[in-house]
Amino acid sequence: MHFQLSLEQAIRKFQTAEKVAGLFCPIDARRSDKVWGRIDGNCGGGRSVEPRPISGLFCAENCVALHAVGIDPFGISLMETYIRELESSTIPLPHWAVIIIWLIIFVSAHVLFRKGRGLSHAQDFIVTGGPRGLVKEQSVRLALVQVLFSAAIFAYASFFGGPVFAFFAGGWFVTTAVSISLNLRSILFLRALSEPDAAKGSVTLSDSLAVKDHAFHLFGVAVFCLLVGMLVAHLALFGAAFILSATAFGYLRKAKAKATYEPPTEQSGSS
Repeated sequence: MHFQLSLEQAIRKFQTAEKVAGLFCPIDARRSDKVWGRIDGNCGGGRSVEPRPISGLFCAENCVALHAVGIDPFGISLMETYIRELESSTIPLPHWAVIIIWLIIFVSAHVLFRKGRGLSHAQDFIVTGGPRGLVKEQSVRLALVQVLFSAAIFAYASFFGGPVFAFFAGGWFVTTAVSISLNLRSILFLRALSEPDAAKGSVTLSDSLAVKDHAFHLFGVAVFCLLVGMLVAHLALFGAAFILSATAFGYLRKAKAKATYEPPTEQSGSS
């Protein structure tokens, strides 16, 4: 009842303000188990508002009235605020600083990758079967291609700026940073695997399963970015979730190739 009286007082104040402009439309609530008290005073049409039961289904005039007095029955204002937060997503660094930091992260990720690959070659507990080619081996040529592709992304994002820069450049930045955490996890795992009595025997994974495993890691990180992006309402995390998901789907497509379980001449561990 306290809420009903407060709502009644709020609508009465709104009626008083809108009478002057003649814009107010009487409340038309038709269905409920509880009844308001009488709302005295005339509305814009010169009619008095009789006691009527309140309804859970408001007409358009009711929504406007409630919104004007600070009541948001359908969470419209909350959604509008959330969308505005997304549109205002920014990276608090100049574009050149973002690119330089990305280059540092990119080089660090490659150093960690090569370290992990060396540890993988040094163990024979987990072996990946051939044929090779599902995932291209890292090389200077491939690194240059990745840098050129990244330059195209940053150029496109910088040209439009604003939310576009946050989504694409920020998303690509987060995606590159994710590779550091994945490579670090691989290094720690392989070091633990090399400890005495850590494992016995060996297992040979098909090339298809090894690629799927990498895709599953990317899917997991993509979901993490998506959930955190929804919480903080930032386009960079949504962009990262999009890029990581697209990459993971690409790996799954490659994994449809015929799987073999014959170990290659040069053994390599799964990464």
